[in-house]
Amino acid sequence: EMFGQVILFCHVMACVWYAIGINSQNGWVTETLVQESTSLRKYTSSFHWSMAVMSGETLRDPFNDSERVFICCMLPLCFLLSAYFVSRITTSMTRLAVISSEHSGRFAVLRRFLDDHLIAPSLAAKVMRNAQHSFLESKRYDPEASVELLRFVSDSLIGDMHFDMYMHILDRCDLFTNYVKLNQPGMRKVCHTAVTVSQFSQGDIIFAKFDVPSLPKMMFCQHGHLSYALEDDAMIGVDDEVIMDDTSRKWACEAVLWTSWVHCGSMRALSNASVVLLDAIQFRRAIHAYPQEHLRVYGKLFVQDLNSA
Repeated sequence: EMFGQVILFCHVMACVWYAIGINSQNGWVTETLVQESTSLRKYTSSFHWSMAVMSGETLRDPFNDSERVFICCMLPLCFLLSAYFVSRITTSMTRLAVISSEHSGRFAVLRRFLDDHLIAPSLAAKVMRNAQHSFLESKRYDPEASVELLRFVSDSLIGDMHFDMYMHILDRCDLFTNYVKLNQPGMRKVCHTAVTVSQFSQGDIIFAKFDVPSLPKMMFCQHGHLSYALEDDAMIGVDDEVIMDDTSRKWACEAVLWTSWVHCGSMRALSNASVVLLDAIQFRRAIHAYPQEHLRVYGKLFVQDLNSA
């Protein structure tokens, strides 16, 4: 970006320098016979001069007062711009070196911790891979907690922001597609208080068969690919595996919103993935304040269908 800005400035300066030379009496274009040359020669001569001025050289003396005034204006301006660009490059390289040092230091501490506690190499590799993915994601998408100015934004606006961030993902579930039409303030509160995002790296087990979630959460795939399977070779085949990604209208663990639940299968990440989690406890608290009976009726019928299945 900075290189492009320098080239653009030199191009503009070269065009102005040529215009002064060809339009003024006894200008450099006439005196150096550049006017009789090809268009490429004219442009490269002007651009060469502008690049030299950026470094503090003039290449040729001015032939008239107009050229002298222009050079006197450009030299200090180019000096300031050169200092600005150099300082920006230095600052960027210093920041990159600091970030790289912090990154290496954090992962060295993690590796030492895993070695000190005799963690199996295969498990240690998974831990390192997950930490690497989560760290890179935090750099690519700034976590909300790291954006300091959001602390000064009103809670109402933060709620609106969360609604825009998460509602289009919850909308994959037909329940929320219809309920938001009946109770948008309620879904806004759900998005504001009950939704979080977690990062998983390829191969991570998100939950396993017969797990009882201590913090029950409904799940949506925001980025990446997830696989859910019952893992009972005597009863099912490979065709029973369900793939979730960021384009499918699929979700997992809706039952935790309505009843106590034991996972009937396992879910793992087929690739690095971001998963939107809807906390069941916070969901109930957010919805409890609203008088509509639609969710109570839906939850009751949902549990009845589960019991009869």
